[in-house]
Amino acid sequence: MLRIDLYASPPVEVADVERFFEIVRAGFSQRRKQLRNSLSQGLDLPADEVVQALRRMGLQETQRAQELSIDQWARLSRELCSED
Repeated sequence: MLRIDLYASPPVEVADVERFFEIVRAGFSQRRKQLRNSLSQGLDLPADEVVQALRRMGLQETQRAQELSIDQWARLSRELCSED
């Protein structure tokens, strides 16, 4: 059995919803890849830029997409958008 709870409002605040989902999609797009690789390739960003954003958050570049919480994804979105 699967239970799906719908929220009246999003569980996290992000400035750019479209960019947030683009980042999450890139993170999950290449199965079993580390965030450094999946985000830099999926978003066409330099790997150093992705690594620096992850480090500012206290995350390892070797982490995988499924290891992040939704709050961490929202913060990562803010970190990567601030570098644009």
